[in-house]
Amino acid sequence: MSCHFLSTNGYDGLALRVEIKKTKQSTNITVPIADERIKLIAEAKSHGQLFHATGGSHLTSDNFFKAMEVPVQAKKVKQLEEEKKKRLQLEKNEAEGKEVLAMNKETEQLNATELEKLLLWHNFTKKEMGNKKEKLAKWKTILSSNQPPLLFQRWGPADEDKLKKLKESEINLNETALGRQKEIELKKMGAVMKHLNFHELDEIEEKMRAAREAKMNDMKAQKKSHVDKYDEEQQNGKNDIALV
Repeated sequence: MSCHFLSTNGYDGLALRVEIKKTKQSTNITVPIADERIKLIAEAKSHGQLFHATGGSHLTSDNFFKAMEVPVQAKKVKQLEEEKKKRLQLEKNEAEGKEVLAMNKETEQLNATELEKLLLWHNFTKKEMGNKKEKLAKWKTILSSNQPPLLFQRWGPADEDKLKKLKESEINLNETALGRQKEIELKKMGAVMKHLNFHELDEIEEKMRAAREAKMNDMKAQKKSHVDKYDEEQQNGKNDIALV
């Protein structure tokens, strides 16, 4: 329009004409079956959020069952982190309690802070300790009864590695409710097959062959769909050229 206006007013408007290539780009909200999509589906609390997570595409059973496992895995991570915090605190209490004993002070000479460290080592909470006089009485009771400190399992490299793997691991379909149920059904099938006759075994073999062929066809169709979509986007990019 601008070039036409200049031309009608005696100017060489065509000299300013430019060619703009418009490329059609499809925006992937998330990649199907990717961790990002699984997490968004799990956190979706409305239809709009679910649409954003799936990009309007179908919610597959794999997506669904993996998404349901996200809060379960998050709960496991939280429990293990709390266990780590608890054990490290117990290690700290033990170290500080031993430091007090290493001072070789007479029991009556221990101050409130030192008594507190000794009682924490023996699994007393601060609320249970009371004032200095009560702390001293509790410590004397521990000494007279020869009560050992709390035994606990230290947080080690294997525990840290377990926590790290749990945080970073992808959700495997076999670890979901569907996967666990499939494992049960497979065990049942294995037990039943021992008691089947040849005719029944032939029927199962035929069904398994058909299921295998159907799965292969689905995989081929899915691959072809991705290739066709890519070719279509490339072709649209070549055709969408506009002159301004």
